[in-house]
Amino acid sequence: MSAEAGRVLAIDYGKKRVGLAISDELRITANGLPTMDNKPGLVRSLAKIVAEREVRHIIIGMPYLASGDEGNLAADIRAFGDALEKHTGLQVEYVDESRSSIEAADTLREIGVGKNKRNKKRGKVDELSAVILLQEYIRD
Repeated sequence: MSAEAGRVLAIDYGKKRVGLAISDELRITANGLPTMDNKPGLVRSLAKIVAEREVRHIIIGMPYLASGDEGNLAADIRAFGDALEKHTGLQVEYVDESRSSIEAADTLREIGVGKNKRNKKRGKVDELSAVILLQEYIRD
């Protein structure tokens, strides 16, 4: 993690939806933002959020395999990150997200959100995954 101050935007990238979370300026708290559909115009929409919220750093979850190799979505995630860097002027940092989605689903189950409801509220899993990703990042 960078020692500099300023808001961090965390992104849990998926082919259908993109979970988002943002920190406060001191990088103490992580708050979820509404999940966005992964469709044309996503990068422009995120660049607008970056500008409006004065984001200073962007992290994107990268799925790693047990072997340490990058998972199947790696090429898509890196292309997305490159486009985001180009539109925002900020460097993107890729962080290990291998447990964030599992932890998010477990958390929703623990608070009583059943599997069928979880599937309907899939955007909540994506948002919570981004929050967990950001919490781990600012804690380290």
